Amino acid sequence: MNSIAQITFTALQVYLFFIYAKIRINKYFWIQVLSKFGMMLLFGINLSVWLSTLVEEAREEIAGHEEHDAQLPQGTTTASHHFAANDVVQNSSYSTNGHTLTPSYKCSDGIQNAFSPYLFPCVIEHSLLSASMVYIIWTKVGEKVQMRRTTYIEDGNIDASEEKDENHVGTPKTDFLGRVEVGNRHHNGYFTYHFGTYLGFLLLCFILVVIMMFLHNAGQEKHSNWLFELHRWHSTVTLFVADFLFNILSIVTSIFTYIKMSPLAKKNTFLKEARHRRERRMFAEENRHQFKMLDKALMGVSYMGVLGYTILTFIAGIFGDTENDSLRTLVMVSICIDIISTTMQTVFLVAFALPRRSITREHAIEKPGRQGLIFLQFINFCLWALDTFALRSADPNTLQQNFYSFTAWAILSTLTFPLVIWFRFHSVVVLADVVKHSYTDKYVGLKTTKKRR
Repeated sequence: MNSIAQITFTALQVYLFFIYAKIRINKYFWIQVLSKFGMMLLFGINLSVWLSTLVEEAREEIAGHEEHDAQLPQGTTTASHHFAANDVVQNSSYSTNGHTLTPSYKCSDGIQNAFSPYLFPCVIEHSLLSASMVYIIWTKVGEKVQMRRTTYIEDGNIDASEEKDENHVGTPKTDFLGRVEVGNRHHNGYFTYHFGTYLGFLLLCFILVVIMMFLHNAGQEKHSNWLFELHRWHSTVTLFVADFLFNILSIVTSIFTYIKMSPLAKKNTFLKEARHRRERRMFAEENRHQFKMLDKALMGVSYMGVLGYTILTFIAGIFGDTENDSLRTLVMVSICIDIISTTMQTVFLVAFALPRRSITREHAIEKPGRQGLIFLQFINFCLWALDTFALRSADPNTLQQNFYSFTAWAILSTLTFPLVIWFRFHSVVVLADVVKHSYTDKYVGLKTTKKRR
């Protein structure tokens, strides 16, 4: 019954987002009051789902580990079975009868245990995204609707004296401008920039192969101790190497895209005022500003989660005791390059890429740096898939579990690691927003400073 209620709530909430995302509720005062109350109620429900999912996931992980320890024969050490512990938690439940392990074949429990580690981050991301959407709709309740005026562009100059109405008859000038506008919209497609898209698909295929190899090796039966350990070790090394290479690519692509986008102008107060005067707009760009501030806030929160996770792992790598020095080296190198990559990307997106706009016709057509932005999208999507389906398993986290204990690390990772996954997911969305707005022709021909008299 609880599952049916959750599915119904999620479906109705998504339908609400589709219907009311761009609708202004401003007809009657009592309707506005009820709408704001309902939005705040939805906001609190999504935050409650987020917190309850964190607590429930940590509790189940700790309970599964304790149940597995109780079922092991006496004299078995933690070092000899830390690989198998994750398999028991993720596959099927077991009941004890003396020293014999008897599997309990429960179809629903087995499916839930198998998919829970992968679907749990998706529930977290959905709750945060839904709460953000509810807040945006709440801010628009009672907002007045004003019409936007049409602008005509020709060679970077604006003729604001001509306005389009329902009875407008096409002229050679407007027909020419319409062809230019349609041509610019045609160039906005991802597949017209073959190089960045092609490399991105290659990376996507590579990361899918890596994840499938890891899941295959992780699910193999233990035929012999040394062969099993060798397969698990090779798969763990492959994960860390892939994570390291993708972070290096992210750093290089961020620097390359920064250089390519440097000629674009920064959207400042003078540029916005010039556009308002040119289009004779009667309202401010509050909606777009709200979305930008929300993107920056979400990126800041997710970056703090990445910072917390890396600091905890770094402490475990320095002060933790482990017999496997190679694992310690892999973890330390991966954490160092990861924090450099996320810091550079956060600064690049928040401080540089988001406010960039094209003010010349050449920039609006050539779109410098767009291939790098598309390639960064694929990199972040691949890292999101790697974090979601592979790096959260028990094998890469052995060093942290040995230092903090399994229970403590289960709680700490449950609080911080979903934000790591959210950082990559939200970076894909922010990069798509940059690709959409940085090369628009709305600011072509404008100046970023006041004219001197």
